[in-house]
Amino acid sequence: PKITKIYSKGKYFMIRVCDKTDEENTYGFETPSRSACKHLYKCCVDHHSFFRLVQVSSNPPPDIISSRF
Repeated sequence: PKITKIYSKGKYFMIRVCDKTDEENTYGFETPSRSACKHLYKCCVDHHSFFRLVQVSSNPPPDIISSRF
């Protein structure tokens, strides 16, 4: 499945998914509050972007000063 759109409006969270046969389905969820919907949206975007990573970025070497603390 491929996520084509993620959006929220008020307390409603929607996600549009395209399956292997190119059929689009929209799934909607009602959350208890607007802040819960915003949290769900942010988690979904973070999760989606993490799994869309093509290459892992390397961490810069730690500084000598910052490694002491």
